[in-house]
Amino acid sequence: MGSIKIGKFEISQQSGTAGKTPIGHKLTEKHTGRNKYQKMVRASISAPGSQSEAIETLEVQGMTPYLTLNTSQTEVAYNVTTATLNGKSNAEKFRVSSTGKSITLVTNTGYTVSENIGTFSAGFGEQAEGSVAIKLQFAANNTSSSETIPILVEYWDGSEWQSAGTHNIIQSSSDADVSFTITPNTLEDFAKEGGVQTVSITSNVAYSIEVQGDVETSWLTLSRQSGTATTEELNITAAAQAVGAAAREVSIKFKSNITGSVIGTLAAKQVAGEAYAISWESDTITFTNDDLNQIKNNNLTANSDWYIEEVV
Repeated sequence: MGSIKIGKFEISQQSGTAGKTPIGHKLTEKHTGRNKYQKMVRASISAPGSQSEAIETLEVQGMTPYLTLNTSQTEVAYNVTTATLNGKSNAEKFRVSSTGKSITLVTNTGYTVSENIGTFSAGFGEQAEGSVAIKLQFAANNTSSSETIPILVEYWDGSEWQSAGTHNIIQSSSDADVSFTITPNTLEDFAKEGGVQTVSITSNVAYSIEVQGDVETSWLTLSRQSGTATTEELNITAAAQAVGAAAREVSIKFKSNITGSVIGTLAAKQVAGEAYAISWESDTITFTNDDLNQIKNNNLTANSDWYIEEVV
């Protein structure tokens, strides 16, 4: 008579006897999609030869479309001309605009672009929210002052545009006297097991180093947090991914100790963790009448927590 899980619902009782029995139902997982979520449940008489059954439908109304940004500010070097705004959404489309310098919405994974409007792939957000990565392009900053580029992000709620907030891109000033190079200037994606990569940094000014990201950044550690006007190595270490963890990304920022402006950046990415896996040692366990009341074992192997329920 234990409970049974049907999609995002849990039904309090799996079987019972004749009579009027109140059966509890509950939603055990938030529905983040904009469309209605439905499951159908069949109750059948268990008597041999019976074909009597009753169907019920469980449903949750969809959420109002939304788009949320994970951060409110991004710092880039003067010669960096693209930035990506990360967030979550269940909307059909979005658009961007700026009262600062000219920006261009660039095609990225998961959406197509028409001028400043991005339309998400078919089905996105209908039954669950998804991650968004909005890519923007703009000109380099060749001035002696930093530039703030306010990006207004809006999403379509089905009838009109709604504001998701303003994200500021701060583009550092062009320090003509600064010479700063990173070798190599790109990192390989870290494997799920983690690891270490080393770059060589040559600079003619003292600088600080920090890790920035839209989510928790402690998985990436640096061998030092500052540097001097010389050539020095920097060891970048990624921790192992947890089972089932999504791919992750952070940015390593190098800032001049004189002006505080960003003089270099490195993107650090790590692939997703090992996929969830569960399997029986034997696909089938066979009994005969001679096996009555005997126990037959079957080994179950999994790489995470698990539970067993009747297939419905």
